[in-house]
Amino acid sequence: SLISEIGRTPRRVLIAPVDRCGWNKETISALLDCNSNTSPMPSGHPLLLCEVDKVLSFPRDVSLRDHLSIERINAPGEHMNIDTPADLEALI
Repeated sequence: SLISEIGRTPRRVLIAPVDRCGWNKETISALLDCNSNTSPMPSGHPLLLCEVDKVLSFPRDVSLRDHLSIERINAPGEHMNIDTPADLEALI
């Protein structure tokens, strides 16, 4: 786990699921300039998570979007969602 690797709870975590690609370094820079839970519009990923301790206290089966306030920012990038073989084929 992340905590065991660094020996403490991180202050912030950037969550970037592999099926939500298309963001670029400008997207990451825009998120890292934020000081609260933040994600780009319209995709919602990557997510900058600033309330790490709060999330760690949640039951495993809860949805973050139902239990956290998440600011939304405009950020550059394609914001693709790769969920199906057709989505993957469209990239090639």
